[in-house]
Amino acid sequence: MKMKTLLSLAIVMSMMLAALPLLPYASARDMIHASDPVAIGIIFVDTGTNTATKMMGNNFVVNVTLSIPAGINMDFWDMEIHWNPAQVALQHGTTADVVEGPFMKAWGTTIMAAQDPDNVAGILPDIACGFTAGGPVVGPYSGVICQIKFTCVGEGVSDIVLYEPNNECYLLYGVSGIFIDSSTDGTITQTALPATPPTAVIVAPSSVPVGATVTLDGSTSVNGFDTLPTPGNVCPITTWDWHLDFVYTNGSLPKSLDLSGEIVTFDCDGPGTVTVTLTVTAPDPVPPTAVTYVDHDDAQKVITQFTPAPPPSGPFIDVYVTNNGDINGTYGSTPPYDVWADAYGPQQLVCVEAKVSYNDEPVEYKPVAFEVIDANGVSRDYRVVFTDENGLAGYCFRLPWEGKDAEAQFGNWHIVATVDIAENIVTDTVWFRFGYILSITDLSVVPAYPNPVYKLGSLTINVTVLNIAFTSKLGLLTVVAYDNCSVPIGKATTPGLFVFAPDGTTPNVFTIIIPKWAFVGTGTVYGNIFTKAPSAGGVPYCPEESALFYLAKTP
Repeated sequence: MKMKTLLSLAIVMSMMLAALPLLPYASARDMIHASDPVAIGIIFVDTGTNTATKMMGNNFVVNVTLSIPAGINMDFWDMEIHWNPAQVALQHGTTADVVEGPFMKAWGTTIMAAQDPDNVAGILPDIACGFTAGGPVVGPYSGVICQIKFTCVGEGVSDIVLYEPNNECYLLYGVSGIFIDSSTDGTITQTALPATPPTAVIVAPSSVPVGATVTLDGSTSVNGFDTLPTPGNVCPITTWDWHLDFVYTNGSLPKSLDLSGEIVTFDCDGPGTVTVTLTVTAPDPVPPTAVTYVDHDDAQKVITQFTPAPPPSGPFIDVYVTNNGDINGTYGSTPPYDVWADAYGPQQLVCVEAKVSYNDEPVEYKPVAFEVIDANGVSRDYRVVFTDENGLAGYCFRLPWEGKDAEAQFGNWHIVATVDIAENIVTDTVWFRFGYILSITDLSVVPAYPNPVYKLGSLTINVTVLNIAFTSKLGLLTVVAYDNCSVPIGKATTPGLFVFAPDGTTPNVFTIIIPKWAFVGTGTVYGNIFTKAPSAGGVPYCPEESALFYLAKTP
């Protein structure tokens, strides 16, 4: 047992807070083995189990979970963790990658400290946590004591080990300590990526008023990956080159503008359109380079520049949603598709509000009529709401989910608001898209069915995700391969929550290595996209998609 380390860490923690009156100290003779085991384990956040499969270059997070039985109390824990540095590394290589979990915080005020990691050996030599006020934790109780952030650096398998040879994991209460005898280590399997080009992603508004300063954000663009030298390496993006083509509707001559940088700005100087092209370049920093590696990618977005309307005169009504944002631009090609809110998903709450004015002054206590019309032109809701002293009238309704016929309601919905001001009837409309915010529009495998793949061979899965929103969305994209006997034989996911570009499609490529124990025959790949991992409370964005592959007998 490493009592000197424990004592030195306790002293450091004490110095940080001036005193730790509840921090326990124990001698070797005080340490015992509990009759009912105290269980500690490594659980991958995105799988909810102690195993995971990732591609090289992916980041992942593990929870260290602790369970203490009835009759066991604790006010301090201490542990050591090892891993194979050829396959796994801390994301940042510092103690910043270790974050305290909620386990002890429910019982009092805590402080956690960690010694600097040995990144060459793959060791976190000491992580400890104790109460400064409150406590102890009273069993039976279980939860997450800390989170650790890792990244995949090499092909192969690595265990993430709760180190036990010298009883390096234990907890203390008062002057007595308990060795943690029951532990579950984590195992991460890392597969080689195909040579993958970088992906350019533009985050920018779809429309802006003349006179505004527009921000173009390319920071969510994705790095490339080269497979040579084996096992491969990440190719970071080094340049973001922007080319802007302005076309005006007021007679001004077209012009172009070139900018460089991860995030850039330009001024909207006239009505018309700006076609924005982003080129990202990610050269291979570690030659040789695979002949299939492409070190650049382009993305394009068209931004509408419009002249803001003058302040309204006479009777006026403006209708908009309040919980999803207005888009002052167009989607589609013809009126009245002129004012849009961002997209809504099934059973989401829509909050609509109308502002009523006369000569730009609010009109209070006027009844405003609302009508909600679905994508099929059917009126779904009628309401009357009176304006308040600010001329505002609004209410909320929830979008339907009509069982197996629910998707028939997807499409472009609109809300009409009308009001009578001094015998003048004025009206306004706001549109929004209703559907799965993120959905899988294409899932295909290489080699394509019925072309064969063999055991220990690579199955490449191409997945395209559609985002119908005007804003970027985060999601966890997963693919799982089943063999002919419905046994899951491999899986892959995006590296944690992935940014899906607004109002467009995002391609993703995964590789699954077929294990030698898989059953030959026709298999199936299932693709899903979640708000986050189901074990973390995530839910599906859309229905599951699938594709067939054929696993042949090894020749």
